[in-house]
Amino acid sequence: MAGLYRILWLEEDYLDAFEAALRVRGYEVDRAFFLSDAVGLLDKNRYDLLLLDVMIPIEGPDVDLGFTSDNTQGGDRSGLSFYEKYRDRLVSLDLPVLVYTICGDIPDVKKSFVELGLKPENYIDKVDASNVNDLLQHVDRVLRHRAPVSDKYSEA
Repeated sequence: MAGLYRILWLEEDYLDAFEAALRVRGYEVDRAFFLSDAVGLLDKNRYDLLLLDVMIPIEGPDVDLGFTSDNTQGGDRSGLSFYEKYRDRLVSLDLPVLVYTICGDIPDVKKSFVELGLKPENYIDKVDASNVNDLLQHVDRVLRHRAPVSDKYSEA
């Protein structure tokens, strides 16, 4: 039997409708509310997709990893800083990233992600994808031709 797709969702807001819709669709979802939470989950688990918000608040353990208000523009671009810092690791894990934001300067932020190697179609404006079905379509599109990690690796 094919395994479930596993999604790591780095998002500080409680978006229960989105999470419930992903689970109903058959996705397994781990939530990270802080950057350090995401790093810890990436250390322990394998994922098929990283859903990454751009604006994540900075907490103490995040500072220990090198994230500060100064280098994340007050947390407004902490997701961008996270992607920049861990991009090579995400690539080595073959982990696609789907970025979404309601950030004020969307074209500039999108350009920064694209310059770091993110495909433009993997960047979503939350306002344009503000309903559950839109988010599901983007997730389905990214995962459509991938085998779940549970099919790729046997559990030790």
